[in-house]
Amino acid sequence: MTLLPKTSAVFAALGPAFLAAMALGGAACGTEQSSSSTLDDTRYPVSAEGAPVLGPEDARVTIVEFVDIQCPYCSVSVRHVKDLFAAHPNDLRVAFRHYPIPGLHPRAIPAAMAVECAEDQGLFWEMLDRLVAKNASLDDDTIAAHARELGMDTDAFEACLSSGDAKNRINADWQMGIDLGIHATPTLYINGRMVVGLQSSISLELLFSQELQRAEALEEVEAADGDGSDLETGG
Repeated sequence: MTLLPKTSAVFAALGPAFLAAMALGGAACGTEQSSSSTLDDTRYPVSAEGAPVLGPEDARVTIVEFVDIQCPYCSVSVRHVKDLFAAHPNDLRVAFRHYPIPGLHPRAIPAAMAVECAEDQGLFWEMLDRLVAKNASLDDDTIAAHARELGMDTDAFEACLSSGDAKNRINADWQMGIDLGIHATPTLYINGRMVVGLQSSISLELLFSQELQRAEALEEVEAADGDGSDLETGG
């Protein structure tokens, strides 16, 4: 039994406005990389609220990743970010958001729906790991097999795929990306700092270290200011 609806039905369910915008928006899946030495230090107000997350809420560094699961560069990027999290589980929080580009990747939306429906059963990251693995297949039968192998309630999974909830969550992420002006995947926001394109593991580690040092320095300044205020208040 095939659990996933046909791709054409999924596209139609997401609505003509979504598809038209994706067709005309010029979004791309590519290898463009932002050099850490030349990054714009603009901080964008990117929320992790409501997204699947890894790591503590009070982590000093938060990465919000916008991903097209079928984009091969995104698949590598997701794995690199997951490795970075494994190395820094106390200081890093990772939030996942969808930015499918169906004009380039017809299986991006079905894959996004699969991980969202896995999220309903507490298995988002486990399903995502399988879909971004090297040489992973995103066909309906393979995704259905993943659901069974992960021990999911397949009836609930199928019902989720047919409902509007998963589609609405994907659409909300996509709209957030449009509002931010995202033009390529993967796009990461590291403490709000935009990083476009696939980053090497070394580059990601450097970017993380820069943000961690910045966060620690800000904490020291705030602590010093607090100490001074206390002294003044105390006479």
